[in-house]
Amino acid sequence: MLGWWLVLGGLLAPPAIAALLRRRLLDARLGFVLVLVAPTLGLALGYVGFASFAAWLSAQARPVAADGIVALSGRMERLHAAFDLLRRGVAPVALLSGTGEGANDIELGKLRARDPALFDARVTLDPLARNTRGNAQQIRAWVAERQIKRLLVVSTDLHLPRALLHLSQALPGIELVAFAVAPQAETAGGWVAEAVPWPQRIAEFLKFLLAPLPFG
Repeated sequence: MLGWWLVLGGLLAPPAIAALLRRRLLDARLGFVLVLVAPTLGLALGYVGFASFAAWLSAQARPVAADGIVALSGRMERLHAAFDLLRRGVAPVALLSGTGEGANDIELGKLRARDPALFDARVTLDPLARNTRGNAQQIRAWVAERQIKRLLVVSTDLHLPRALLHLSQALPGIELVAFAVAPQAETAGGWVAEAVPWPQRIAEFLKFLLAPLPFG
C-alpha cells in the first residue's frame, strides 16, 4: 500500500517532491530485496564454511594414539572404522554409542565376528542414545568412568562438526581428536563410497546451526 501512495503522490506532487517520493520508493524496494537476499546469502556462505570444515576434517583424519575411541552410531561404517582403529592398537577401549538407533543385531554380529575376543573385552555398546546430544551424555559417563583424557571421535565428515560441538560442551577439559570417515554402503563386494544427497547435506548443516540451542 505504501508503494501505491508514493506513486500517486509522485503523479500529483511538484517535480522536486515527486523525485523525492520516487527515491523513497526505490529505497523501500531495495530494502525489501536486501531483507530477502541477505539471510539467503548468509546461509549460503555459512554452508560453504561448514562443508569446507567437514572436508578439512576428512583430509586430516589420522590414527592418533588416544585413551579411548568413540563411534557415534547412525551408520555402520562409523562402527567398523572405530573397530579397525581398536584392532590397530590406537586406543585400549572403544564405545559404540547409539547402537539402538543405527545398527541391528545382525550388523553388530558381523562386526563382532571380525575379532570376537577383542570385541567382548574392549568394546562397550551404548543402545540408549537416540541422537547426537544423547551420544554426548552417554559418552560423558563412559569417559568419566575410565578417566579418559584424550578421546578419538569417529563419525562421518558432515556429522563431525555437530558431534564435536556437543562433545566439547559435555566434556570440558577432555582432548577431542576427530577421525572422519567417508559415507559408505555395504555391498556383496565389500564397502564402497556412497555419495551424500544434497537434501541430506543441507539437513546436516541446519542441524549444526541449531545444535547450540537446548533442543538442537
